[in-house]
Amino acid sequence: MIQKRKKFETKTAFKTRVKKRAKIEEKIFIGILVLGVIYYLFFESLSFGEDYRYTLYVFWLPTILGFIFSVKYSFIAEYWRSLLIDLKKEKYFVMKIFYPLFLVAMTFMYSVIMFWMPSNIIWDGVNKIESITNKIEVYNLPVDEFHEGYGRRDRDKICFRFKNQPESIPVSNEFIKSYSEKNPKNYRLKLEVRKGIWSYYVYESFEIL
Repeated sequence: MIQKRKKFETKTAFKTRVKKRAKIEEKIFIGILVLGVIYYLFFESLSFGEDYRYTLYVFWLPTILGFIFSVKYSFIAEYWRSLLIDLKKEKYFVMKIFYPLFLVAMTFMYSVIMFWMPSNIIWDGVNKIESITNKIEVYNLPVDEFHEGYGRRDRDKICFRFKNQPESIPVSNEFIKSYSEKNPKNYRLKLEVRKGIWSYYVYESFEIL
């Protein structure tokens, strides 16, 4: 938040108050980031499906509101407030273009972490609760690929299509190796899911047939 010096407040006291608030914001930011990563790694449900309402209400709406809030009230507000002054002082044309873009990107990432992450955790929790109240649905689907991952970001997984959307189930390396040299067209995927909110289904179990 943009800090204003109170009446009769000394400069030293003002700077101390600003630093304290910045430290509080930093702790909140790190706390939400750590919480989001832990939730993603250990608690987030595996869901299938696609719906514009998630993109609109869970991602973009909180992120845009968070962006506006960050520009006005977070520590980033200080950089936005001095943007025009900094650009006038800047001698290099490239920096005049780069700096605003960098500030937009930094504010966007800040709002994603501070606002989308919590909204996604809430949405995932609601999706789980809704799915528990529904019966298990069983689907017999063709297997598109037994994908063996390479590197940290590329996971071992079973690829298939669900409701005309490409989906995948992460599996262990031992599992995928037993099918890596086999033709996926010779197999079927028995998929058990529960209907969640909107057009999403929460994963329960699978079996290769």
